[in-house]
Amino acid sequence: MTAAKEDTVSVITARFNSRPASFTLQPHINIEEIKRGLDITDVAGQYTALKKEGDHFKGCCPLHPDTNPSFAVYPNTGRFVCFGCQQKGDVIDLIEKAEGLNKKDAIMRAADMAGLPDSTTRPGPAGVVKKTLNHSYKDEKSVELYQAVRKEFYNAPKKITQRRPDGKGGWLWSLGDTRRVLYRLPELLAADLKATVYVAEGEPKVDALLHQGLVATCNVGGAGNWRPEYSQALAGRHVVILPDNDEPGRKHAQQVLASIWPHVASAKIVEIPGLEPKGDIYDWLQAGHTAQELTELAAATESILQAPSASAPSVRVKPKTISAKELIAKEFAPLEYIVPGILPTGSSLLASKPKLGKSWMILNIAIAVAAGGVALSQTVKKGAALYLALEDNEPRLKRRLAKLCPDGVPDGLDFATDWKRSDQGGLEDLEEWLQDHPDTRFVAIDTLQKWRKPASGRDNIYNADYEALDGVTRLASKYGVSIVIAHHTRKGTSEDPLEEVSGSNGLTGAVDNALILSRSRGEADAVIYRIGRDLEEDAPLALSFDKRFAIWSVLGNAEEHALTLERQEIIKLLKDNENGLFPSEIAKQLGKNRVTVQSILTEMKEAGQVSQEAFKKPYKLGNLDNLGNYTNLGNLGNSEENEEAPEPVLTDTTGIDEPSTLWSSVDISNTVGEVSVVAQVAQVADSFQENLTQSEAYTGYARLIETLEDYYTLKPLLEEIQRSHEITNEEKFNLCSAGSKRLEELMF
Repeated sequence: MTAAKEDTVSVITARFNSRPASFTLQPHINIEEIKRGLDITDVAGQYTALKKEGDHFKGCCPLHPDTNPSFAVYPNTGRFVCFGCQQKGDVIDLIEKAEGLNKKDAIMRAADMAGLPDSTTRPGPAGVVKKTLNHSYKDEKSVELYQAVRKEFYNAPKKITQRRPDGKGGWLWSLGDTRRVLYRLPELLAADLKATVYVAEGEPKVDALLHQGLVATCNVGGAGNWRPEYSQALAGRHVVILPDNDEPGRKHAQQVLASIWPHVASAKIVEIPGLEPKGDIYDWLQAGHTAQELTELAAATESILQAPSASAPSVRVKPKTISAKELIAKEFAPLEYIVPGILPTGSSLLASKPKLGKSWMILNIAIAVAAGGVALSQTVKKGAALYLALEDNEPRLKRRLAKLCPDGVPDGLDFATDWKRSDQGGLEDLEEWLQDHPDTRFVAIDTLQKWRKPASGRDNIYNADYEALDGVTRLASKYGVSIVIAHHTRKGTSEDPLEEVSGSNGLTGAVDNALILSRSRGEADAVIYRIGRDLEEDAPLALSFDKRFAIWSVLGNAEEHALTLERQEIIKLLKDNENGLFPSEIAKQLGKNRVTVQSILTEMKEAGQVSQEAFKKPYKLGNLDNLGNYTNLGNLGNSEENEEAPEPVLTDTTGIDEPSTLWSSVDISNTVGEVSVVAQVAQVADSFQENLTQSEAYTGYARLIETLEDYYTLKPLLEEIQRSHEITNEEKFNLCSAGSKRLEELMF
């Protein structure tokens, strides 16, 4: 042995001989034996929620803030890897990094998990840290807000402190005004709504319950520190509270119960039998009891059916307030829109009279979201979309898709024509679908009547309406998506658009936004009213519906657009009356208020669009250079896109004198899909004036549209025909029969 080695041995021996009397050497531990005693999937499951994908498991990384699952665990090799932060290794590496330990302490911790001799049975000097556990508290998007740091010492009580990130890679050892959330909140929100949630007292107990495959949570700070805002995360759930076996634990359970009771589906306090004084659920599970036993114990305990007694000494929870300065200093994420400026995330009720085109609007939006395209004249961000077309069938959906997507349908758009009602598992099925499709941005439920629980004469109308949509609103908020529910308006009208929604105020009160679509049948233009809790802009919008292609587009502010239309009507009227008209004459011919007409004429005169030789003289058409777009009066309300749409090639209609011959003239050899066929038939009808009246031709066209199940287009056409023409029932029958027969030839 060299002199250098002898000196090293002497130093080590001297240090060993000077050790405290209570200290003994750790017995030799085989690291491979530790690894064989641990299932890396079970260990990783204590740090993050995992989901099986083929031969591995996947979840959000516990080693860095992660909202897009990038953490993979491979049980066959006993290794893990994060494709986000690039960390990888075996089970001991995972424990080391997840709990912030050095390599030696990580081995000791792994030995403890594997049930081998470890530092928990090794005596040591008092006050020396034996084990450190960092319990991370994350928000809904898995962003770490703070940690509860639990230190266990040799021959000394444990110590629990809290710390929060300082934004510079370090820590501040207090929580300050940091938002408080429940422990394992992302896992809680991802859990099935029907699953029982166990509320324990302390993070190690929650982790032990999670390890058993249960859903569990707790609050930071232990007994006596439950906050009322925690209850919202448990809304609509079945909750079991597990108190520690001591007086503070029982008081804490009562405090939790009083806070959550108004919000949850059911609640109960389960006293664990056979516990030692100050014992808890962790001790009970360590003693060999199972999740099945706990489930049976909870099932045997009655739920609390009445509000907790206010006389109980621990039930009263002080209300939490926030100062104006604290509130103004808080930062909140801006409202996110699915359709910019029109449809935000959250729940939205879209209501209109039947057959006015709201289903087409919903389908427009769904396709645009899936394709990252355009809806309501706005470019939308791409994402998955689900359309519950509960009043439709697959053939009809196929025809509508072909009409709106002549170049092919996008990926990421799913349909369902049959879905459970909300009270029969439909809400849970929808949440499961959202969990399986994390990139979802848009969901449509068409219609409310097919989704909600059937009405009962015993139900309070407001409560029943509110309950019908409350769960949808919670899902939309939980997953950050837009859920649109189609509904109908009343037969009458009201100055307040919300009063037009069929049903009680419970419907509009339960959703985040209400969109009321108002449109006179037969007209291209419509108005959509936007009423929402957080909408940045809520002025009514003017819309246009292109019947040929079933596309909705935005024309602009509804009031400004209405003024534009009124000016167009006046200009057209003055064109036909070269000698001019007085305001009273214009008002009478247009059926408008004289004062309103006078006000519009004054503005038009200032713009040079009309002229008046002298006061009390008639108004005449102004300088054509000042009329701008008002000179094109033949296609009011149509967008530029629609005006420039290519026209189908038509067959020569010369010499056609029978309805059946008219329909036979349609040539489909150069058409693509039903859209072109419909447009072509319409043009044949329009162009055929000599041997068949326009009204008769349009009747046949209306029959074609009806067969295509676009009824809301058929009805205004028939009403227009009835108002302006006289046509016998026999003529109408003959035309419809010929149109129906020709349609069958075209389609089949």
